[in-house]
Amino acid sequence: RNYTKGGPISVVAGDANAFASTGGDVFVSAGNGTSTDYGDGGNGGTIRIHGGHAHGQSIIDSGGKIIINAGGAAVGNGGDLIVSSGISYTGSSGDVSLNSPSSGSHGVSG
Repeated sequence: RNYTKGGPISVVAGDANAFASTGGDVFVSAGNGTSTDYGDGGNGGTIRIHGGHAHGQSIIDSGGKIIINAGGAAVGNGGDLIVSSGISYTGSSGDVSLNSPSSGSHGVSG
């Protein structure tokens, strides 16, 4: 079969319109490695978010974006954007990496 568009998945929390209310949260969590075995107790699961890959051969065929926006506010402060690595109680904390790959021969790196 040929498909012109893959099926979307949308998760939207509910709105709240009552006085002093808060819109619904969206929480996504990977599974825990809950074994306490000293040899190899297992690892926590990974959450992966990937934009779609463009396979077209045209200059206008771009990979899908990943957009992360904190919430805005009409009067109060806008929402914070927090990126944290994982804590270790005995070893090193996880790395934080932000990367913009090198550009092609006719572009500039982000």
